[in-house]
Amino acid sequence: MVKRSMAGDSSTSITLALYT
Repeated sequence: MVKRSMAGDSSTSITLALYT
């Protein structure tokens, strides 16, 4: 999921925020 966030996904971006 983190990798996907790097791609620049808006939906995944939120997931990364939760991870941080």
